[in-house]
Amino acid sequence: MDLDLNNNNNDQMNSKSTDLSLMAHGIRSLDEIPLHKNLFSINLHSNEIERITNLTGLNYLTHLDLSSNNLTRIQGLEGLVSLDTLNLASNKIVIVEGLFALK
Repeated sequence: MDLDLNNNNNDQMNSKSTDLSLMAHGIRSLDEIPLHKNLFSINLHSNEIERITNLTGLNYLTHLDLSSNNLTRIQGLEGLVSLDTLNLASNKIVIVEGLFALK
């Protein structure tokens, strides 16, 4: 998936924004997206993400929507100290890890 992150008109990737919504963009990995530490909400519904990665340092993140992706394992959420809402519906999850650290 070639996501144009250099387009200055792309409000979805604004570093001052606290919300990121990239639904149905064909994203395969969270590593493709520059996730800013000031994000409160991330909505990546209906992509092709297979692993939960690249969420370290998102201390303000309260909402994460990874529904309708290709996830088979819940992992990589340990550092999300402010997370209130997690949507992983419509995935193929068979392994659950790292939820104990969440409040």
